[in-house]
Amino acid sequence: MGEGGCLIDSRLTLSENGGTVKAGPGTDLAVLHCGQLATLAGPPRPRTGREMRQLALICDGAMLIRNGRIQAIGRGTDIQSLISDGAEVVDAGGRLV
Repeated sequence: MGEGGCLIDSRLTLSENGGTVKAGPGTDLAVLHCGQLATLAGPPRPRTGREMRQLALICDGAMLIRNGRIQAIGRGTDIQSLISDGAEVVDAGGRLV
């Protein structure tokens, strides 16, 4: 889990099976069951230039967004314990995210 996380636009809209899930300020969003979750490889700090080409794939990945910021990414089993009761949960259905 990185310090502060990355800012996500408060108007973020994800389509799930034809429906819509909106994440904004004060709303937790968890994306679970990612067949693969693509992320930047390397240390948890901002990257520019060539470093942006270094990707990592997390199998059975998950992501937690809290108050418009990415709070945690990792394996689904690690992220599930961090999800609050009122969070919006999106099932990625084994897709690449």
